[in-house]
Amino acid sequence: MYVGFGKFNGKNTVSNKGSSGAAMSYLSKENEGKSPRDHEHFFNHDNERITETEAQLHIDGYNRHIGKKDAKFYMFTINPSEGEQRHLMHLAQYESRKGEKTNNYSELLPGEKARYQALLKNYTKNVMELYAANFKKGIKGKDLVYVAKVEHERRYKSFHKEVKNNEAITKQIHSLVVDRIRAENSGDNRSLQKVNRKIEKLKEKYETYDGVPANEDKSNVIKRGDKKLGPQSHVHIIVHRNTKDYVKISPNAQSRGHQQKGANGQKIKVGFDHEQFKEASGKLFKEQFNYRGSEKEVYRKPINDRVMGRIERMERGSAKLVANKVKSKVKSEVYSKVFHGEALKMKSQAQQMYSLVQTLSNIHRPEKILAKAINQSASSIKTSVKAR
Repeated sequence: MYVGFGKFNGKNTVSNKGSSGAAMSYLSKENEGKSPRDHEHFFNHDNERITETEAQLHIDGYNRHIGKKDAKFYMFTINPSEGEQRHLMHLAQYESRKGEKTNNYSELLPGEKARYQALLKNYTKNVMELYAANFKKGIKGKDLVYVAKVEHERRYKSFHKEVKNNEAITKQIHSLVVDRIRAENSGDNRSLQKVNRKIEKLKEKYETYDGVPANEDKSNVIKRGDKKLGPQSHVHIIVHRNTKDYVKISPNAQSRGHQQKGANGQKIKVGFDHEQFKEASGKLFKEQFNYRGSEKEVYRKPINDRVMGRIERMERGSAKLVANKVKSKVKSEVYSKVFHGEALKMKSQAQQMYSLVQTLSNIHRPEKILAKAINQSASSIKTSVKAR
C-alpha cells in the first residue's frame, strides 16, 4: 500500500489555488465514452453518488477565509499493491464463485464489481479518519470537506521510464533512416548494411508489453497514452484546506519534531506527519481485510538526499577519527622508540662523564673542562633528536 500526495509546482495539469473544476474534469476522464449508467461517481462520508458538478460545488463552496493566491485543496492517491487488489477481488467474488480466483477487475461479474467497489470505498473512508486524526486537533472524518473517486485504469505518461526509453530509440531510428536513404541513393551498399544493423540492434531495446522483440508494426511497443496491464485500481482524493467548521488544516504543514502539550498533558508533535500517516494506512489495510502481504508491500520511509548526505558525512567523520587514532598510536610508538634510544645514549654519555670527573678530580680547575664536556654532550643529543 502506498499513499502519494500530489505536488502543485506548475508542472501539473491542474492548480489548487483556484477552482477545483480542472481537477474534477481530470478525474472524470474514465467516464468518457461511457453511458451515464456506467459512470463512476465521486463519494465521501455523506454521499455515495456525487456527480462531477456536485463535487466541484462541494469543494469550491468552502473557499471562504482563504487568500486568493493560497492553496484551496490538496490531492492524494491511495495505491493498493497488485497483491492487495487481488485479495479484495477474491473477497468480492467469494460469495458468488467460491473456490475461483479472478486476478483482473474486468473479469469480475457486475455484482462482484459492486462488492469490490464497496470494499475500496469503505477502506478509503477509514483512511480519511486517519488523515483527520493526524492533525491532532480532534477532527473526525465526517468533519472533512472531501470527495474521492475510484479508478481502475492507469496510462503510460511521458515521465515513465518505458516511454522515455522507447521514444529515445524511435528518435535514433528516425535519424538512421535518413542515413539509410542517403546510402541507398548513393549506392553505398557497405554503409547501407551498417545502418540496417544499427537499426535492428536498436529495435531489440524497445520495451514491450509481452517482453518479446518489437513487431514490425510496433503494436506491442509501450507508448505514451497506452493502458497499463494488470490490476490498476486506485483512489483519488481531493480534500479541502478548510473543515466544515472552517478549521484550517494542511498536509504541507509537516511535523518537524516540535511538540506541544495535549489535552491530557501528554506531549504531541505539531503538524502533519506524512510518514506516520502512510505507515498507518498500510497497517489499516492488513487489519481491515486480514491481509498477509509480503515485506515488499510494507511502506518504508525513504532516505532522502539530505539524510544520505548526513550519513555520508558521519561515515567520513568516523573514518577520519579512526585514521587519526591509528596515526596517533603509530606516532607515539615511533616517538617512544626514538626517545628510548636517546635515553640509552644519554645514560652511556653520563657514565662517560662520571668517569671523566673521576679522572679530572686531581687536575687543577677541572670545572672548566667538565662544563665544556657537558655542553658538547648536550649539543650532540639535541642534533640527534632534530635529525629524527
